[in-house]
Amino acid sequence: MTGLSVLVDGATNFTAKVDSQRRLSTRAVTISNGLNASICGDQYIVTPPIINLTSGDESGVLYIRNNEKENISWAMVQILLTMGDSAGGSGEYRVNFYANENTGTIVTAGADLIPLPLNFGSTKPLDAIAKTGAEGLVFSGSPFTDRLITGFPISIEIPLDAVVLPPGTSGGIAIIPPTGNTRMDVDVEFTVIRLSEDV
Repeated sequence: MTGLSVLVDGATNFTAKVDSQRRLSTRAVTISNGLNASICGDQYIVTPPIINLTSGDESGVLYIRNNEKENISWAMVQILLTMGDSAGGSGEYRVNFYANENTGTIVTAGADLIPLPLNFGSTKPLDAIAKTGAEGLVFSGSPFTDRLITGFPISIEIPLDAVVLPPGTSGGIAIIPPTGNTRMDVDVEFTVIRLSEDV
């Protein structure tokens, strides 16, 4: 075959072919970013206990801030939301998503959360400020975006992949239950990947 060169590793005698257009012939094993991050101890879940909302007013349920001291960003992989039946409530409810809202009672009064690595053998911490929300705790600003949802109970997985949190940035979720609600259980979870410094 013309126009083909062979590279030889002097230490191992392994070879690789290079064609005349400088393309290297290789064989590769592909794994997902999520699995690779978990293997390296860099994928985490951030999930509070189940939160009981007792009114139809907005309540923040989860807040997380990238507190890394180095130039290390995070990718938010997905959000998982589960809303139980509403006692006394009817109609739609709203999920509000907040970006870079670093004030409000959820930030000052929410209970601290520790992100958990998805590699069960890893002890690498995620340098984060994470807070559990509760009935009546709120963000101080306006939501970045929102979603109306009808019908409950319901579980929703929201893939994000392209949402990046550089150091100092934050994200959060608040729920507005249906009108007349007196009891609704909410379960929420963020999945976060810590990216390498050179990404």
